[in-house]
Amino acid sequence: MGFTWSWLCDRFWDRLCHLVSCITHLQATQAATVQLSVPILAAVGAILFLNEPMTVRLGIATVAALSGIALVIKQQTERI
Repeated sequence: MGFTWSWLCDRFWDRLCHLVSCITHLQATQAATVQLSVPILAAVGAILFLNEPMTVRLGIATVAALSGIALVIKQQTERI
């Protein structure tokens, strides 16, 4: 059951990120970078809906991934 919910959350967030990148006309590099947030969003869904524990390891990984995404987007917008 947990695997099914995890898969559904991943598919949902993947499609949502794709839709956002299409609507906002992000550059390919920015859109690919935003797609890296899908596992983070799936983990948040698992925490909220499946009562998965929020661990320090997950928190550190989330901060690291979001920081990397922010750096890439910031660097891309400064070039324009």
